Amino acid sequence: NAIVLIDCIRQRREEGMPAADAVATAGKMRLRPVLLTAVTTVLGLIPMAIGYSLEIHEWPPRFIAGAETSAWWAPMAVAVIFGLSVSTVLTLVLVPVMYTLFDHIINRVKHRLVKETD
Repeated sequence: NAIVLIDCIRQRREEGMPAADAVATAGKMRLRPVLLTAVTTVLGLIPMAIGYSLEIHEWPPRFIAGAETSAWWAPMAVAVIFGLSVSTVLTLVLVPVMYTLFDHIINRVKHRLVKETD
């Protein structure tokens, strides 16, 4: 998700937008896709995290709450849910801030180098 956001920012910059406008525009454009990928993954993992299991060892298959196999998969699902939730927030908040900060630093360094050469 962060790569998609940065790529969108770079495309706006190549179109000639200033950094702040490019970050804001890319954030608006990519907010829905970033949130949709995270939310659908989290919603898909919730049954696994709360211990539902589809037992296919006998016919017909049946859903079981608290099955033996869910004891193995639930901790992993919880870790993925929380990790994805935190990384999505960081992608939407920290990536634009860091991009703007680094762009500002690069512009200051370029400005100083130009001043020193004159």
